[in-house]
Amino acid sequence: MTNGSDIKNWLEEIGLGDVAETLIAQDVDLDVAPDLTDEDLKELGLSLGHRKRFLKAAAALGEVADQGGTAKRPAKARDPNAGAERRQLTVMFCDLVGSTELSTKLDVEDLREVISEYQDACRAAIESYDGYIARYMGDGILIYFGYPVAHEDDGLRAVHTGLEIVSAVKALKLRPGLDLEVRIGVATGVVVVGDIIGEGASEESAVLGETPNLAARLQGLAAPNTMVISPETRRLVEDRFRLTDLGKHELKGIAALMQAWGVAGVLSGGDRFVGHRPTVLVGRDEERALVEARLKRAQSGDGQVAVLSGEAGIGKSSLVTLIKDTAEAGGARVLHFSCSSYHTQHPLYPFADEFARLATFAEGDAPAARLDKIESLVESAGRLPDQDAAILADFLSVPVGERYPPHGLSPQALKTRLLNLLTDLTLAAPRDQAVLFVFDDAHWADPSSVELMTLVVQAAPRRRAMVVITCRPEFDPPWRGQEHLTVVNLQRLSADQARAVVSATAGKPLPENIVSTIVEKADGVPLFLEELTRNVIESGLVQDRDGAYALDGPLPPPAIPTTLHDSLMARLDRLPTAKRLPRSGPPSGASSTTSLSPR
Repeated sequence: MTNGSDIKNWLEEIGLGDVAETLIAQDVDLDVAPDLTDEDLKELGLSLGHRKRFLKAAAALGEVADQGGTAKRPAKARDPNAGAERRQLTVMFCDLVGSTELSTKLDVEDLREVISEYQDACRAAIESYDGYIARYMGDGILIYFGYPVAHEDDGLRAVHTGLEIVSAVKALKLRPGLDLEVRIGVATGVVVVGDIIGEGASEESAVLGETPNLAARLQGLAAPNTMVISPETRRLVEDRFRLTDLGKHELKGIAALMQAWGVAGVLSGGDRFVGHRPTVLVGRDEERALVEARLKRAQSGDGQVAVLSGEAGIGKSSLVTLIKDTAEAGGARVLHFSCSSYHTQHPLYPFADEFARLATFAEGDAPAARLDKIESLVESAGRLPDQDAAILADFLSVPVGERYPPHGLSPQALKTRLLNLLTDLTLAAPRDQAVLFVFDDAHWADPSSVELMTLVVQAAPRRRAMVVITCRPEFDPPWRGQEHLTVVNLQRLSADQARAVVSATAGKPLPENIVSTIVEKADGVPLFLEELTRNVIESGLVQDRDGAYALDGPLPPPAIPTTLHDSLMARLDRLPTAKRLPRSGPPSGASSTTSLSPR
């Protein structure tokens, strides 16, 4: 017998409550849902968008059943028996502008369709960055980043989502003369995620704290089709987005004046470490010397590849920054491509933006002007424009009109041609110039990008090229064993080296008990050492007559910096038994664990 309640609740949770009766009438329940095909859903009368959403959610149900569970509800990462827990969340509040006016202009059925299309557009952007829709409130949407599963870049995910929501909603053309607009507020802070309340479609986890309220208030400050973020969110994203200072504001329910920031767009360039400069490179002399020796060989015509492997925060980016400085000082052409944890399913994602930059695209360029630039770029690599310009233009989403005839290639032949073209473009340089090619976070690379990197690695020995690839230990480079490839494993720092990092970061002497506490908590991870030191200094240390830092009271427990919360919670979410440790920590947000880096 079909359990109509379960299937109806599930459909409502994924935004398809309006098709519940149709499926129940055909005896579809949660056990059957994963077996339905697109053709089955089309026969039942579901739209394309509803079919896509249903199939995606049903696939998740199937995975739960395959693992021995029941298909009553989609699985959540959080243990429902764990009780309340402290988490840092980035919370987004998105609201449709002028919905009251819309309700007076449109028939109720038309209004329902408009709201549904608006919610679908928002949902697509939210899901692409793994956000969690906590609640629909009329035309408002409350979204969590960092719950039920934390990512190390939840702040970035939230701001990227907001920009995509604005673009997607602006692109909706549902009625002549109807242009939808949204306002978005984003805030980051520590909250208490309580027990699950409600059942079925109304089920949610209680989130207690100021952060959701702050996100809603910031949304009220936003102009149509803009996003406003809190100071804590700004700390997480300031090196990746163009931000505007909106001044301090008095917000209802918020005690102090609140600084607000607007998001104007993404910073250009493929280097995700824009603005990051290492305070000091401690304990990496041997590794730096090894990579720079390989760079000298590459500059003399003996192409080299170096793979820098190490856990998050271990110093890969700092080492890469210094290698780039050395290469640029020697006149090398530097290219930097970065993979993304939320674009692992997008073929060749790391390369699209960088090649648009290499082609010198400017905002407002007409398609013909961009095609001219593409032809120049293709020629610079010694390839024939009439054969390859159309392929590169298609990759960069530039319409070719009637300038080029159809290439007539099969999909596989087209992919091979594109990968070979991109390889030549990345390694191309004048005869007297070397190339430094940096490929960051290979552990997040999509399969096509790995294919392209394989071609680059294979071609490097024949070029004046140095290829530097960074990755985490879980990534096994498929290029091991080649004579021109060197793998450099970055280890944690010793206690003496850790103390040197703390000293360099502080710039002035710190009390010995504070240094010892930071070294113990950071466990040899350079990023943790730097962030903890900065956090301690900003927490209210005073300077004595000699200019050294001093305590003006008892030594407080070291609070985890905002910039590290997401990374640590992401690790803890992968270690369910360890998550119980910080839950009972003090109200200030200090951790009760002995180390910031659970292993």
